[in-house]
Amino acid sequence: MYQISKYANNVELWIDLHGGASDEHLNPFVWAQQTGNKVIDQQTTKLLSHLKATTLCTSRPTLSPSIPLAQHNISYILLESGELGRPTNKYTAHHLSWVNTILKNLDKESNNSFIPTYKTIKYQKRTSTIPNKYLWYSEKNVAVGIA
Repeated sequence: MYQISKYANNVELWIDLHGGASDEHLNPFVWAQQTGNKVIDQQTTKLLSHLKATTLCTSRPTLSPSIPLAQHNISYILLESGELGRPTNKYTAHHLSWVNTILKNLDKESNNSFIPTYKTIKYQKRTSTIPNKYLWYSEKNVAVGIA
């Protein structure tokens, strides 16, 4: 967490969006961690209570960005949308729903709010210089951006 104060000035919440590694078979879940910072832990618990997720996980402190961020009064929530790194509309919808809910329920002094709007996902074929017979994944289209 190099120079958090430089990059996260006036930040209340860090949302970490994950889409599953290309070898992970995961159901969507939301994860947060107890940090020992009572204000941050209460804020994170409050935000999690508004989310409609099949699985909400909290854990005791581990090696994650949660603790250094909490030392700067920033909550950290990880949103895992799916499996195998698939950037499909189904998995993207989890992220959009969760982020919108979190932002609507985040206490802010101003009435300005950021609601992300994504129109289309741009895909590109993933290829490798390694012969296919040696790859543990097949070539497939992967997201390279959102327009």
